[in-house]
Order: sequence, then structure tokens, then C-alpha cells
Amino acid sequence: KRFKLPQDWQASSVWIEFDGIYRNSDVYLNGHLLGHHDSGYTSFFYYFGEAARFGETNVLAVFADATEEEGWWYEGGGIYRHAWLNRANPVHVVPWGVYAPALVTASISPDGTLADAADVLASAEVSNLQESAAEARIRYQVTDMQGQQVGGLSTAHATARIPNRGTAAAEARLALA
Repeated sequence: KRFKLPQDWQASSVWIEFDGIYRNSDVYLNGHLLGHHDSGYTSFFYYFGEAARFGETNVLAVFADATEEEGWWYEGGGIYRHAWLNRANPVHVVPWGVYAPALVTASISPDGTLADAADVLASAEVSNLQESAAEARIRYQVTDMQGQQVGGLSTAHATARIPNRGTAAAEARLALA
């Protein structure tokens, strides 16, 4: 695929995300290997990094080798699901970088409801593609399906100091009553 990246994207973080390539794929941008992915059923992404040419034509090449079996859902080959070109600020939450498991801090009643409370341990992985360290402040909020705030302390803030060209986690604990 040939495409042009706008010149004003140069200060941004740019990556390609694939929902599915069957199977054993290698992805190249302008002749540079971005990465290899074995599975034909899982999503993955690669940052363009230094391989991108802003304001110029870029060539994205995807090679897939479907000679090995991996299951019985799909035995074709190649890109069979969506591919997305994404852009974000140089300091951003990485794709799939939010993790928020619940920690039950109370007993659960026989009908399955909480007798008292639970906490949410929120964590976001933040990437910094700049040449200097950066600081990011993340706001976490727990809402119901109607968008209304839930429980007691269901909003929290976390700050992360991210090294240049690195990542860091911004973590907070939210108490739900």
C-alpha cells in the first residue's frame, strides 16, 4: 500500500493496528521491518517510528505465511480484518494500555450484589516519544451505563513521570461504595 503521511504529523506518534492477519506476518514500512506476529487471530500494532517519511510517499508491505495451521476458524491467508492508521500526541496512553481490575473489599451477598464495597485498581501505560522526559496526569472516573458517576471516590488522578522515549504507569485506586 502506498500512502502519504502529512508533514504536520511529524511531531505525533503514528502507528498501524491490524485486527487480524492470517498468519505469521511480517510488516514493513519503507523497507524497515516493523515487526513479526505469529497468531492469525489476535490484534497487534506497530509504531512507525523513524521508518516514517512525513510529507512523502510511504510504502507499507505485509507478508503472511499461512502454511501452518492454527485452528479451524479461518484457514485462508492474508489481511482478513480491519487495519487502522492511528495518530496521537507524542505523550499518550498506549493502545490497550488501560487496565482496571476490581478488588472486592467486602462480602458478596447470596443474590450476587456487594454487601459493602469494591475498589478499582486503575493503571494506564503512558508513552513518551519525545527526546526529553515528560509528565502526564491521568484522570480516572467510574461511571454507570448512563454515564453517571458511581459510588464514593469514583474519580481519581494519577501522575506519571515518563522518561524520554520510554513508558511509565500512572496508577490510582478508586473506592466504590
